[in-house]
Amino acid sequence: MIRGTVSAWATSLGKEPRTLERLLVRAGLPKPHPRFTVTASAIFAALLGDEMALKRRLTLAQAEAQERENREAEGQLIRLVEVEKILSERVILPLRELLMAAPAALDTRCNPGAPELARLALTAWRDDALKTLRGALGEKDAAALPLALPPPGPRTSRTGRTDRGRGRGRGRRRPVGRTGALAKKRKRKRGK
Repeated sequence: MIRGTVSAWATSLGKEPRTLERLLVRAGLPKPHPRFTVTASAIFAALLGDEMALKRRLTLAQAEAQERENREAEGQLIRLVEVEKILSERVILPLRELLMAAPAALDTRCNPGAPELARLALTAWRDDALKTLRGALGEKDAAALPLALPPPGPRTSRTGRTDRGRGRGRGRRRPVGRTGALAKKRKRKRGK
């Protein structure tokens, strides 16, 4: 067995003693004392350990990739893109269509006397459910799935009429039940 001090090994290999000490510690050996001797196998492990570890990682990565391909070929694994497509087409889209149709389909069943009130409540519930689903998935995942909220329609009053203005040619929609200082000021102007 060939032995030598770290400084002797560093001189013969053309390396700095501190560099060789760092490599020995990185290879898993205790920090050598300057007076103690180190074996040639420890020096070899310290110098070539990084290269061997790199080759070992590369070999493991190639083996894992081959195993993954074999499992895909056998049908034990499915690609994420395919899973997203299947979930989107078979689960998310039908569920979204049911949620979108629920207010119109269930309003008279929920409240036969005032179906418009039921439709408003069901629409608010549907919008909250879609927002909750989008929030649970996160921005990136929700953008890939069809969980968008529908565009807002005209607001309706409790009597079921759509408030589209007073017919003065403005063409803009105003929310129903406006209150506050600005609304009172406009009412006063109209009354004069």
